[in-house]
Amino acid sequence: MKPLVAVISGLDWEAETFRKRTGPTFPGRITAAGVGPSAAEQVALRAIADGARLLVSWGSAAGLGDSCPGDLVIATEVRGARGEEIYSEQLVMKQFKKWSEDDPRVFRGPLAGVDRPVLSVRAKQRLAQASGARAADMESHAIARVAQAHRLPMLAVRVVLDGPCQSVPGLAMAAVDGSRSRILPVIAGLLRTPGELPDLVRLGAAAARARARLSGFAGQLAPVLQRWALETAHG
Repeated sequence: MKPLVAVISGLDWEAETFRKRTGPTFPGRITAAGVGPSAAEQVALRAIADGARLLVSWGSAAGLGDSCPGDLVIATEVRGARGEEIYSEQLVMKQFKKWSEDDPRVFRGPLAGVDRPVLSVRAKQRLAQASGARAADMESHAIARVAQAHRLPMLAVRVVLDGPCQSVPGLAMAAVDGSRSRILPVIAGLLRTPGELPDLVRLGAAAARARARLSGFAGQLAPVLQRWALETAHG
């Protein structure tokens, strides 16, 4: 069977939470594209060329509004940083609605796409006011534009990593290299700015919880996507 489902993440650890929940018969491809819209767009386009008929944006996000770390957001629409609609619920698969009813920490709501990291509390506040979104990430809006252009369904699932009242230390982004995290730049940076250590420790703990949350949800989502792909292939 062709890879009918394309699961696209920014970082390796995000993709791995889904990959570990699938078997050899999973009719899809799971890719860590690298952080940012350009890389995500290229992976989405390649996936469609290879036969994908559903694009899934999967990974972590910055929390906005009243969201909390560990909340899962299933996007009802993807919006730009100014609130403009990029992708609406009319094309999002309806069968995933029940999950927001079964789990009190799974929310359906708008997701904001940004081209640069949202690191400060003030920046998160401004983005929440402008977009009305529950969370923001750097890949979903690029994947959404590709899905919209090709008239394909898209599902965006993101776990809130850092809450709306939490600033992200700059060293956290300095550690990102493509889809991977490197420890040496963090160590070197801490020698210059040791005051960032407490925030990094908190972020690391939040990342561990986010990883567990995504992994648990992937166990529910993977079989549903497998059934969808079988129905699509024989429909």
